[in-house]
Amino acid sequence: MTELLIVIALISILSLAAIIGYRLQLAKGFDAVRKQDIDALKISFEHYYSDHLCYPTPEILTDCGGAELQPYLSKIPCDPETREPYTLVIDTPVCAQRFFLFTELTNTKDPDILCNDRYGTASGNASVAEIEARCRGQYFCINGYYGCIQGQCVLVSAVTRPSCAPLFCVSNCQNSCALPGWEVWPQPCY
Repeated sequence: MTELLIVIALISILSLAAIIGYRLQLAKGFDAVRKQDIDALKISFEHYYSDHLCYPTPEILTDCGGAELQPYLSKIPCDPETREPYTLVIDTPVCAQRFFLFTELTNTKDPDILCNDRYGTASGNASVAEIEARCRGQYFCINGYYGCIQGQCVLVSAVTRPSCAPLFCVSNCQNSCALPGWEVWPQPCY
């Protein structure tokens, strides 16, 4: 009787180890597809930029399986497990000149993780500091932070991100200063 209990216990332990190993391998497989998708999107975005002199907007990724990126990519990939779109961040809503693509990885020990369990890539003209800031969900302007003050677009800070909003990364504030509601707040802005 004791031998039977030992055999059942061993089979249970081996079964549990097999299930855990299977789930880990499944997670690694999903992560491999996520990385391939992000890398394929980067290539298609660069081809898109060559033709349009702008990167696509984040809305282009919302149609999983859609053909919005043809002829650069046959269909829009989405997360293989959740079927959610990947995260695309652009530097400006009008004619983006930089992009940042991210996805959450299941395997938190993956050596390719940038930050916060995220894998990502960016346009070739993005700096490492920009990529790291965007990965953490922060805003980073390589040429300084601009804001609308008394109807004029002014440089608010050349280096550090000020605590006021809204801010722009371009010296014309995307022509928003003449519009109501675009003054930086709170003032003074440092």
